[in-house]
Amino acid sequence: MRRSAKTPEQRPLPVAHQPSSGPGAAAVRVEQLTRVYAGPGQSVTALAGIDAMFVRGTFTAVMGPSGSGKSTLLQTMAGLDRPTSGRVWIGATELSSLSETGLTKLRRSEIGFVFQAFNLIGALTVEENIMLPLRLAKARPDRRWIAEVIERVGLGQRLKHRPAALSGGQQQRVAIARALATRPEVIFSDEPTGALDTQSAAEVLSLLRAMVTEQGQTIIMVTHDPVAASYADRVVVLADGRIVRDMPQPGAGAIAEELASLGRPARAVV
Repeated sequence: MRRSAKTPEQRPLPVAHQPSSGPGAAAVRVEQLTRVYAGPGQSVTALAGIDAMFVRGTFTAVMGPSGSGKSTLLQTMAGLDRPTSGRVWIGATELSSLSETGLTKLRRSEIGFVFQAFNLIGALTVEENIMLPLRLAKARPDRRWIAEVIERVGLGQRLKHRPAALSGGQQQRVAIARALATRPEVIFSDEPTGALDTQSAAEVLSLLRAMVTEQGQTIIMVTHDPVAASYADRVVVLADGRIVRDMPQPGAGAIAEELASLGRPARAVV
């Protein structure tokens, strides 16, 4: 699977909201990030003192063997899990300074999520699912922005449908539109193509790529798939809770070789 050419659906999004910081500023930054899980008889270190910065307007793929800490890193950066020690910044906001209420408000306004399972509400229509973060935040929607996002992801004729009436690729497009609804500082994505066929996966990855290239959105994506990672600008590889590779995107074949060098099999490259 390679990057596909733009389809007629893929019209440019309006320029996304950019905070007032200058070029090259960090959308997300972590400092000495550690996460230890206590267990019966012993503890498990999922993150072992990670330092990293994710520049605004870039697309980063986070990879590594199962148990390497990549999903834990995503969850702690997104404020879904508290680190054992260390600090996380989303833009200029340091997360440890926030209460649980403050974290919830920040996630609703500054963070978008796209997951493998789509996480759509089956009883709601496409339009209602997209608007849900704004409703939860009790924020007034920018109708022009929402209309342009819906047009960009190609869902204009599906707004009154419920998720069960959509294909997997269409459901993931709804999830992406929902993530964009609040104009977030960063979108965290965990295996966004893991439940999709090859063609739908290519369309979703091309859409994520366009959001970064054309609109300056920041995306951090966890994936096992070297082909999915090849859409990113940068690939960060974890092993045993540490960053062991941090490189510009070298292509699917080279990514697979890097993962294989860790002594674990990589998913086959299509």
